[in-house]
Amino acid sequence: MVVGAGLAGLATAWALRRRGVEVELVERRRAWGGEGSGLYLPANAVRALGTLGLSAALEQATPVRRQRLCDHRGHRLADIDVGTIWPGLGDCVAIHRAELHDGLREATRDIPLRMGTRVTSIQDGDRPLVGCSDGTSREYDLVVGADGIHSAVRELVFGGPPASPVGQVCWRFVADGCPDFADWTAWLGRGRSFLAVAIGGGRVYCYADLATHLVADEVSPDRDWRAAFADFAEPVTQLLDQGVTAHQAVVETVAPPTWAAHRVLLVGDAAHASPPNMAQGAAMSFEDAVVLADLLTPVRPLGEVVAEYEVRRGPRAEWVQRQARQRDRTRTMAPALRNAVLRLGATRLFVASYRPLRSAA
Repeated sequence: MVVGAGLAGLATAWALRRRGVEVELVERRRAWGGEGSGLYLPANAVRALGTLGLSAALEQATPVRRQRLCDHRGHRLADIDVGTIWPGLGDCVAIHRAELHDGLREATRDIPLRMGTRVTSIQDGDRPLVGCSDGTSREYDLVVGADGIHSAVRELVFGGPPASPVGQVCWRFVADGCPDFADWTAWLGRGRSFLAVAIGGGRVYCYADLATHLVADEVSPDRDWRAAFADFAEPVTQLLDQGVTAHQAVVETVAPPTWAAHRVLLVGDAAHASPPNMAQGAAMSFEDAVVLADLLTPVRPLGEVVAEYEVRRGPRAEWVQRQARQRDRTRTMAPALRNAVLRLGATRLFVASYRPLRSAA
């Protein structure tokens, strides 16, 4: 059983089915819709999808060849050629999350899926017994928790921990009618940032975040959140005109002491959610699926697979989380110091933070 039919769950279910495993998916949502806004996928994410045979899911993706950093007034701090970060690995891309999800759903359309079904109990053992909200109870050889940052599987089997706030609130939305906007640009202010990424068709994925300690001052109930970015340079204010219905969330992270029990394991955000500044959430999920499928062979005992999966994936996920924390520390420096650091060494910092991820998972 794979619990959760988001990006991580669908990729994992596909990977296991390709290995000849009989797979069943359960998803707590009753219907599809509201599949997020946009995604920037670094080259290791694109590579993982290719390894899984899912490159077709990126048919509507847009290549991203440059990352630009600016201060909040629009003064350029750095232009980074993404080919320098990912030499020889091919494109980084951006895509609407719903389009990627649709592509993965199409690939997995023959895998049994129960919508509107929550997992309510799991008794781990040689054949874990899973109870569901539809009244069914069944044994499985393996249970994979791909149910996101607030994972029910993580709570039921591992006792948590709950997700932890990192001290930021964020807003996400997609702006239309921007045919001249290209690539990836971030504007950095004091305790706040705004990111815009072209995702094709004149659409721009927009992400804004604000330090939690500023929210009470800047985003009162009678004040639109966008006012906190009113002093940012164009085109930020123009993009913000379309942010009325932006999705708001608290930025959280998850670092459980273990991802693997006897016959239950976690993938994706359920295992290792991190702040989005490394753009590795989907990438780590797809790599999890690659490694799990690689380990799961008919001659290898399941207990050995579960244990080795965590050994293989743990250090890589921990690296991403450490780098995300380091980036947040850099962003929260005094603006004058932060801007000087980025002007002098942004490319070097980006190359170093992603270097271990160039190699295959």
